[in-house]
Amino acid sequence: VGAVLQPIFARLADDPVRQGTAFLRSIAVVGEVAVPVSLLQAALAGPILLVFFGGRWAGAVGSYAALSVGQAFFFAVAPAMALLRGQGRFRTLLLWQFVQLAASAGLYAAVASRGSTAVALLDTLAWAVAVPLAARACLRGTSTPGPGILSAFAAPWLTAIPVSLAACGAWLWLRQFGMAGAWACVLGVGPVAGIAALLLIRVSQPAAYADLRPLVARLRGSAGAFGARVLSRGASGGPGGGR
Repeated sequence: VGAVLQPIFARLADDPVRQGTAFLRSIAVVGEVAVPVSLLQAALAGPILLVFFGGRWAGAVGSYAALSVGQAFFFAVAPAMALLRGQGRFRTLLLWQFVQLAASAGLYAAVASRGSTAVALLDTLAWAVAVPLAARACLRGTSTPGPGILSAFAAPWLTAIPVSLAACGAWLWLRQFGMAGAWACVLGVGPVAGIAALLLIRVSQPAAYADLRPLVARLRGSAGAFGARVLSRGASGGPGGGR
């Protein structure tokens, strides 16, 4: 994302207003993908770990869920770094990274004795505070209002939170069925929730969905091709062509 956005922001260096608008648009579009995926990953942390790693990783559910929520904030780091490079503000970029490193190292060391979940929660909190502040610093001088920045960050959450809560509720009910319930969540609840989030984006954020439309079309085409291959194999009696 950063490699694609940096030259775009650099070409808009002489027009700070358009540059700021392009940055907020990139935040909105990437967020409409990253936030629902991250929150769904957190909501289904239990069945995901159970299916892929077995019961021995049950103690990592809290850490995995917290880190997943953190990714719902972290996605904006790449566009923010690309904007600072496009603006030629390398000192600001270095200062941001140095302050983040120094603060994180000290805080993580302070809570490490409380376990991995505490460190993961702190990591989520750190990105939740640092990324919006970094975005505000990136847009200094672009006349971009503060509410516009908050709206770009908050909009994806409005569609992702209810879908993620519903997916979490489905797991709380399905976990009584053990491994079968976990597989049902991974193969059924997760994809259905992802489609539901996409439909909500289409209704509530039509501008962002318009930018996502080519990606959705490619995914639909890939899914159709995969389904056709599966059906053709089944009709021919498997990979051996029925021999």
